[in-house]
Amino acid sequence: APEPRPGMRGGHIPGSLNVPFADLLTPGPARALLPPDALRSRLLAAGVPLDELTRPGVGTGAVVSTCGSGMTACIVGLALHQLGVPLER
Repeated sequence: APEPRPGMRGGHIPGSLNVPFADLLTPGPARALLPPDALRSRLLAAGVPLDELTRPGVGTGAVVSTCGSGMTACIVGLALHQLGVPLER
């Protein structure tokens, strides 16, 4: 997607995956986090290796969720946490 903020450069982090925060929320005016089964399906469909992230001693377990301000990245982090991905910070 093009950078919506004037004067800001768009970019890409090599190896990154795109998981739009809105895909993890229920529809409607009062949106909430999807149930765990739906979260798991959406994240797996985006290529997030949940099994590697939730099993101790497998892979690095490192995930960075990022966005322009940190607000929407927190929704992705909360979804991962709900599925058992440990939060480091």
